[in-house]
Amino acid sequence: MKFAQPIPEEIRITLQEMYMNHPTFRCPQRAQAILLSVRDDRPRSGCPRIYTEAEEEMLKTLVEEEPRQIKTAQTKLADMTQKVASTSTLKRLLKKIPLPLEADA
Repeated sequence: MKFAQPIPEEIRITLQEMYMNHPTFRCPQRAQAILLSVRDDRPRSGCPRIYTEAEEEMLKTLVEEEPRQIKTAQTKLADMTQKVASTSTLKRLLKKIPLPLEADA
């Protein structure tokens, strides 16, 4: 999700007025989206990441060695990092990591 850059106070007031008083539906909706996007210094929701980028790279190399054995990679990664994560967490990480495609022979 992209966030807007901080805006001047007069533009923020204009957007608030548009959000509260504009007669059409789309303009207040867009003004609210911009106002919500501009809010800063708010902590993000959710848990902190389990693995660092280096550990994710280790996961990538383990999966490249045995692509169809995620549980084996899960066990090896847990032994190397002393961190335990579920199989679904590893699958979610692997979806984010670009893996090279092998050409069919």
